[in-house]
Amino acid sequence: TGKPIPTIEWFRNGNKIQIDGSRISTKIEGNHHILIIQNAKVDETGQYIVKAVNKGGKDESSAFVKVHEDVEPPKFTDKLRSIEIKEGQFSELNVSVSGKPKPEIKWFKDGKELIPDGNHIILKSNPDYGYHSITIKNATIDDSGTYSAKAINKVGEDETSAKFKVLEDLERPTIISGLISKKIKEGQTTEMNVTVTGKPKPEVKWFKDGQE
Repeated sequence: TGKPIPTIEWFRNGNKIQIDGSRISTKIEGNHHILIIQNAKVDETGQYIVKAVNKGGKDESSAFVKVHEDVEPPKFTDKLRSIEIKEGQFSELNVSVSGKPKPEIKWFKDGKELIPDGNHIILKSNPDYGYHSITIKNATIDDSGTYSAKAINKVGEDETSAKFKVLEDLERPTIISGLISKKIKEGQTTEMNVTVTGKPKPEVKWFKDGQE
């Protein structure tokens, strides 16, 4: 209150607050003067002072305002799932995670941190959406194991794990081009050949009249 009507100014830590009319604004309701700060930031913590000034003098009031950081421990909203694929195929293991501040993601295979090589093992990340993935190309039996993703920030951590199994690509032996009966004269040289497929590569044995 005061006559004439006082001029009102707001300060934080001794610095005049710039009223932009958007995020930071003021409101007057009769003799009540209100400072409004939307989406307050941690660095807006401090000593706030309001000063009222007119020709008759001045008065002020102060208070300390603490803006706490909005924190949230990591939580996997989409977890790893067990996968089985065949040798030579590729697969993607993906997760979605929330947390404030944005969590750091680390990947592990059988308890050991996984180091991507950019060729066989590729990591992808979109922290803004909390999406993280690992792609395994041309999978081998050695890629089988337990894969884990760990999310860490300063207020906590979360982990998800799943089995990844690479099945041996098996194919029974097949003779696609077989032996051909032939007659030769004594003392001549002959060749008998076949074409065989199979996975893994078949062992071929030769027999004559049932004897190897």
